[in-house]
Amino acid sequence: MACCHWEFECEAGTRFEIELRSGPMNVLLMDGPNFTAYCDGLECYAFGRYYDVTPVVLQAPHEGYWYVVVDNGNEEELGDIDAYVQAL
Repeated sequence: MACCHWEFECEAGTRFEIELRSGPMNVLLMDGPNFTAYCDGLECYAFGRYYDVTPVVLQAPHEGYWYVVVDNGNEEELGDIDAYVQAL
C-alpha cells in the first residue's frame, strides 16, 4: 500500500486541510498510539475515510501530536501519492 504521513503538534480544535492531487484516497487523522498501530498493521482508530472530493478538512479533538495519513487503500498496489496538508 502506498502511504504518506505528516506529523503535527497542535492545540485542540486545530483543523487540517488536505488537498488530494493524485485522485481519491483514504485520508485519516490519528493520535500517536493509533498511528503506531496503523504502521504495525494492527487495528486502530482514526478520524476520516475514503474521499474523492478535495479539499478534505479534519479537526483534532484534543491537543497533542496528530498524524495525517493519506493512503491508496490497496495492499496489492504501490502508487504515487501527491497530497498537500496544512494546519489551519
